[in-house]
Amino acid sequence: MSVTNSTLVKYNNLASVIAAVIPFSYIYTMSNNDIMKKLRVALKFTDDDIVEVLSLVDFRVTKTELSAIFRKEDHPNFKPCGDQLLRNFLNGLIIYRRGPQSRSNSNA
Repeated sequence: MSVTNSTLVKYNNLASVIAAVIPFSYIYTMSNNDIMKKLRVALKFTDDDIVEVLSLVDFRVTKTELSAIFRKEDHPNFKPCGDQLLRNFLNGLIIYRRGPQSRSNSNA
């Protein structure tokens, strides 16, 4: 199906147009586990690197817990990655890459 002016008039917002043009089977949402896997590959991180990043924000996790997160969903030892783990990893990654935030310019 091609998008024409009549299609745009019929649907009043972009989300409606996308839903009309793209079949639902093509729409994919990423889980927290998928995001962690992709970041691990993109950054070339090992389990030790991830543990180090998480320790920067005082979040303790073991290598065993990490391996459960990186397993396939149908594996018996699979564990879903929670929002807290992903949030702390991203916050730790900021510190890991940029360094700790200086407090001298916080009131500026």
